[in-house]
Amino acid sequence: MTYEQITAGRPWVLAVDPDDDGPVVTLREPWAFKDDPGCGVRAFDSPRDAWRNTRRADVYQMGVDD
Repeated sequence: MTYEQITAGRPWVLAVDPDDDGPVVTLREPWAFKDDPGCGVRAFDSPRDAWRNTRRADVYQMGVDD
């Protein structure tokens, strides 16, 4: 799993940054993670974990989907 695969076809993902503990995903505004309402930045344990948790079902548009 590459960082490019995480962003491919997911226009709500702004960036995936490497970190020693795992990738950090930043969502474009007004997107946020459903399991952390209002938050658009999240660290993951692995690229695969980031890929699995940035699907459309895992994010929402603040002010639209909430």
